[in-house]
Amino acid sequence: STIYLQMYRKAARTNEGGTGDQIRTTLPYIRQDVPVVVVFRALGFVADKEVVERIVYDFSDSEMMQKLKPSMEEASVVQDQTHALDFI
Repeated sequence: STIYLQMYRKAARTNEGGTGDQIRTTLPYIRQDVPVVVVFRALGFVADKEVVERIVYDFSDSEMMQKLKPSMEEASVVQDQTHALDFI
């Protein structure tokens, strides 16, 4: 079967009082949106570098790295595959 992911940016409050754009996704049969980094960890890409390698093709692209940073920070509490699956 095929799984379709719909990704969008969701503004959230940051600790500094501003907003950050976390990249989140919707999954079939899951009622709430899920951070995209958590989805990658659930798929077995646990290390931050592994996740970034799957999303950003050019590490020298500072704009893309900055856009991904809030998503990495949001998912920092989920550090292994088991916890990612529980989160989902």
